[in-house]
Amino acid sequence: MRLKKLVSAAAAAVLALSMSLTAVAAPSPGVSGVVTVDSVNNGVDGNGNKITATLGEVPAEYQDAVAEVRKPETLKALLGSAYKDTMSVVDVRDVIVPDGTVFPATITFKVPGVTASTNVAVLHYDTDKKAWEVVDSKAGQGTITATFNSLSPVAFVVDKSTSASVTSPQTGEHSMVVLLGAVAVVAACGAVGLSRKKRA
Repeated sequence: MRLKKLVSAAAAAVLALSMSLTAVAAPSPGVSGVVTVDSVNNGVDGNGNKITATLGEVPAEYQDAVAEVRKPETLKALLGSAYKDTMSVVDVRDVIVPDGTVFPATITFKVPGVTASTNVAVLHYDTDKKAWEVVDSKAGQGTITATFNSLSPVAFVVDKSTSASVTSPQTGEHSMVVLLGAVAVVAACGAVGLSRKKRA
C-alpha cells in the first residue's frame, strides 16, 4: 500500500512538472504593456532644452480612438509595409509636457522587453484631425524614443517576435533535470513493485 501511494505521488509530481515545464519553455515576449518614463529630464524640446514629460490615463473622450487603434486592421492601415502580424499595441498613455514646451519634443519612454533590434512604432492621436498618425521613433535597450509635434494620446506598438524573451535558459534546464529525476523515481518505484510481485 505504501509503495502504491509513493508511485501515485511521484506520478502526480511528474505530471505537474511537465505542465510547468511546458509553460516555462515556451518563449514569450518580455514586453510588460506598461510604459513609464524617468521622473526627471526624460526629453528635450525643440531648442534642445531638457524637459520632463509625465504620463497619465487617456481621457474618457478618446477611449473609442484607443479601442480603434488596438485593432490589427487599423495598425496595418497606419503602418503600411512596416506592419507585421506579430505587432500589437502594448500601451496607450496620455503624454503631458510642461506648458510653454517648444515643439518638436523628443521623449524617451521605458518599455521593458524592448531591445535596440526590436521593431517598434509610436502613434499619436491628433485631436484636431481626430486621427492617428505615425511619429518618428527608435528602439533602445529597454526604451523607445519618439519625436512629437504636438501631444495627446500616444500608442506604443511593439513587434513581440523581436522583443526580449522572459524565458531563462537556466530555469528551463533546471526544470528538465528535476523532471527527469521525477521520471526516474517513478520508474524505480515501478521496478521495485514488479520485483516484489514476481517474488510473491
